[in-house]
Order: sequence, then structure tokens, then C-alpha cells
Amino acid sequence: RQYEIQVSRDPSFREILEKYKTDVNHYSSNRSLSEGLIFWRVRAIDGARIVSRWSAIQPIRMLRR
Repeated sequence: RQYEIQVSRDPSFREILEKYKTDVNHYSSNRSLSEGLIFWRVRAIDGARIVSRWSAIQPIRMLRR
């Protein structure tokens, strides 16, 4: 099973900041995202390449360190 993750500043995902496929059920970005609200969603792809629906869109507020 794989997971496809998308990150966007727009909840409609018209402009994708980052997209990633992984075989594990956790993810950590290597990019430095600027302060503000971002949104993420994920979907699963099984061994037969059947793709699930996107998850509910989740917001994350990025804060400056």
C-alpha cells in the first residue's frame, strides 16, 4: 500500500505546494513552508493500484520559530 499526500495554501488545492508518495503511514516535509495556514490531504493506493478518495482536508497553522 502507498499513500499520496498533497499540501496547499488553498483548500481547493488549485496550487499544490508539495506532493509526495510514500509506503509508510507518516510524513515529514523536507521543505521549509512559510508562516500561515496550509491544508493537507491524503489518499491510499493499494497493491492493485486502486486509488481511494481523498481524505477530508485538514488545516495546519505554520508558526515562525
